[in-house]
Amino acid sequence: MSTELIKEEKLNIGAVLAVSLSTVIAMLDSTIANVALPVIAKDFAVSESSSILIINAYQFAVIASLLVFAALGRKWVTSAFSLWGPSFLLSHRWAVLSLRR
Repeated sequence: MSTELIKEEKLNIGAVLAVSLSTVIAMLDSTIANVALPVIAKDFAVSESSSILIINAYQFAVIASLLVFAALGRKWVTSAFSLWGPSFLLSHRWAVLSLRR
């Protein structure tokens, strides 16, 4: 790439922040689910191998919803959808954590 092309490209900070926030939230969500695995197994009175299937089903549901929301985001305005999606997920996680206390 020439320096002229690099100078003309603009970095969309909002998009970078939205993708970074979404990645952090997804990683945190998966970590919380995996840390809670022994408690989930105890509450459902299932074996450890069966509790792993519960986590696999949960992660499959997250990925399936990601595909649906990605298609909706492509159809609608991308910038508005990319800002409201992570904020909705973050507020949902905040509500779940505040109810557990």
